[in-house]
Amino acid sequence: MSRIKSHAQDPDKDFWDRFVAITSKDLNLTKAHVRYIERKLISLLLAAKKCRVVNRTQPDFERLPEADIADMDSFLDEIQLILPVIGVDYLRRPVVAQVREPILPVKDVQFRLLHSIKGI
Repeated sequence: MSRIKSHAQDPDKDFWDRFVAITSKDLNLTKAHVRYIERKLISLLLAAKKCRVVNRTQPDFERLPEADIADMDSFLDEIQLILPVIGVDYLRRPVVAQVREPILPVKDVQFRLLHSIKGI
């Protein structure tokens, strides 16, 4: 909470008016887990390009065991699923619709029945 308080009192950071706290159900997130999640969230925010990211430090994280990385990636998947539901939709990249031309023009497509069934 000290980080939130310092941001709230910093006049250079008066652009934010809310924050989202993320916790786990069994409260077993370590400092290394949090650094990993923070780094991944910052990467997702930058890739989505939906907001301006103001962060003086790129969080470094200690090496995590493979099982912990898998757990944190699963946790991140859940975060990405839940945040848009509560109105925080900054992590998803915008969908760009692509119009594809058909491989063959429709007039050139031909169908031929190779096996007849019951005289059809």
